[in-house]
Amino acid sequence: VVKALGITRHECSFDDVIIAQLKSENSLLCSEAIRALVTLAGHCWKPQEERVKEYCSAILPLLEHPDQVVRRDAVVALADLQYEEFFSVIEPLLKDENPEVRRAVVQAFILEGSGEHMSSLIPLLKDDDIKIRLNVIWMMVHTKAVELAAELVPIAKGQALKNFVNDEALRLQRAAIRALGYLEQVSYTDEVAVFLASEHLPLRNAAIFALGKMKASKYADEIAPFLSSDTNYLRASAALTLGQIGAVDYVEEVAALLDDENYTVLENAIVALGEMQDATVAPKLAGALKDQLDSVR
Repeated sequence: VVKALGITRHECSFDDVIIAQLKSENSLLCSEAIRALVTLAGHCWKPQEERVKEYCSAILPLLEHPDQVVRRDAVVALADLQYEEFFSVIEPLLKDENPEVRRAVVQAFILEGSGEHMSSLIPLLKDDDIKIRLNVIWMMVHTKAVELAAELVPIAKGQALKNFVNDEALRLQRAAIRALGYLEQVSYTDEVAVFLASEHLPLRNAAIFALGKMKASKYADEIAPFLSSDTNYLRASAALTLGQIGAVDYVEEVAALLDDENYTVLENAIVALGEMQDATVAPKLAGALKDQLDSVR
């Protein structure tokens, strides 16, 4: 019934009934009531400010509910309702014992998007939940939190990843390396370049990508051999990076990729040659204008 009242958006005639269910001992009923109030908030005859204040006041106590699902739904609801004191009341939940609750809090910070609260998320770079760590890394990139970039270095180096299985640890390392590139942290080029020799191809690829973003031209000689790699994405990344760092000494090697069978490699080679601005490859580039793929032309 509570779910139906929310879905039908019934002029708030029954919102008092729904609010009363927030005190139910049944966790499922509490969660349904939370979601129903969020739905009703946008379709009620009551003034918006008054309605939101009333609903938020009713939901706030559920941040301390013993059931993790109710706590999570309360966080999501307060974010959706744009509760004015939202970040001050949910920040303690960054330490919640349940990862789903912590994820919901992090997601709320991401949706807010300003980066004003970024420093509060940094401790979660040591969280036991991989999704939380990855979201925090993404948030650092999105908000250009360059002043916090040093926090990424231990993750890039594979430190403090003992609680993760191999694939998860690699995902975190890869994300941290790429983030250092996005943030253009040139002071960490040497730490990133180490992974050009990694036994794991995704880490090699992340290092190539990051060095391009960092404009690390001194590593051109180490990146160039990847132009002949058997792995498509390594050839593609190497071509793009050599263009980004202006490695004109390798213009012929990059131009040779215009005959590559992989279109991503071909497209990246074209972009790289454009950035190198070497007129000697113009005839080969002109040939690409006849390619059957629109993105290549």
